[in-house]
Amino acid sequence: MDIQSQGVVRPNRGSKVAQAADKMKDLARLLRRYFRDKYDDRKVRENIAADYGVCRRTAGQWLSTGPTGKHLVTIIAREGMAFVTRVIHPIATVKDIHERRLDARQAALDTQLSAEQADLAADIASGGSGRGSLAGRRVSVIGALKARLRREAA
Repeated sequence: MDIQSQGVVRPNRGSKVAQAADKMKDLARLLRRYFRDKYDDRKVRENIAADYGVCRRTAGQWLSTGPTGKHLVTIIAREGMAFVTRVIHPIATVKDIHERRLDARQAALDTQLSAEQADLAADIASGGSGRGSLAGRRVSVIGALKARLRREAA
């Protein structure tokens, strides 16, 4: 049977699966490091099996490919924030996306503020109050800051 004749071919389908597999490998690597540090490199599989009520083989699979979702929740609940900080946070990338967006927005606001401050400095240097040029504009946070700076300068 020909697979291509069954429906639409999705060329990027494997990339998401590959990305998920890479994240699980990263999780397994960090999990190994965490449990090796916790148990001082002595009988890590046996200690995991005893603590979480699984067999040694399952504990070994956790260390090689990562735990299942249900077991991961159990590990997080038992280990607490130390586990989340050392294992989960390093593989989380959503925070980085939001952080970059917020940094770009903050940079734009800083640029706008510096331009407004330069306008205010030029207005004060020229001796004018600048009120006639601002009459038709809506009040903004930057405008309120300019007004406060004008009052302080006068």
